[in-house]
Amino acid sequence: MLFMKKLLALLCVSWSVPAGAAYVPNATEQAVLEAVLRDEVVSFSTGGHSFVGESQGIVPVTAASASQAMAARDRNARMPELKQPLLLSGALAATGSVAGQGEWFDFADTAAPKVRARLAPGQTLAGKPKAGQALALVCGKMDLAKDTLSFSGCEPAAAVAEREAARLKDALAAFYQGKPTDAKVATLAINISLYAQELPVGSGCPGDEARCGASIAAVKLPSLGHKNAVLQRLREAGVDLSTFNPRQQPLFGH
Repeated sequence: MLFMKKLLALLCVSWSVPAGAAYVPNATEQAVLEAVLRDEVVSFSTGGHSFVGESQGIVPVTAASASQAMAARDRNARMPELKQPLLLSGALAATGSVAGQGEWFDFADTAAPKVRARLAPGQTLAGKPKAGQALALVCGKMDLAKDTLSFSGCEPAAAVAEREAARLKDALAAFYQGKPTDAKVATLAINISLYAQELPVGSGCPGDEARCGASIAAVKLPSLGHKNAVLQRLREAGVDLSTFNPRQQPLFGH
């Protein structure tokens, strides 16, 4: 989540927005956008914090911390229910399958209760995971029985990451087309343009993914004049900035 953490909402001017033409990101802005999306997929797929996860209410948690939380809870307390899917990650200890119930995965570094996750019907992992391999799953149900904390209805995090990154890309496209969009998406799009504007010549954006990523990570916070210039350019193109609040707290911290 390196790029996402650096995209700060530190803008100071709001604008009225005329109806009309869409904004077309230039090649550098498009390269920054693609770098952000790649970073999102990697972060979510490995169980980390991400914009797409937060926007969908998917909370990341390690299997070890889930086991510790269950071990520390009052045994007489009611078992909590998952109101939103959970991004479960950790090292794999063992795997197997039960006829009619699909594959299951036990996580390492969990005591009592141990943590087991089961794929939803029709879901499969790419390749055959081995003991010690890192695993991340998005699960919709949780249950505690005897000494096992079970998560079910799970889907590979990588598949969810690709789907949610595509959803975010569509939301950004809608913003550039002048359609009303979520405030966080609007702020992200504005910051993509800001960071693209601050990149030096030879940044590798576009053309060199590795160099582009390093260049984005090295960008300093833009000046007020540069912020205003980006907002002016978006305003003149007919982008809807109505949900953007220049006084809101930064979406991402250092």
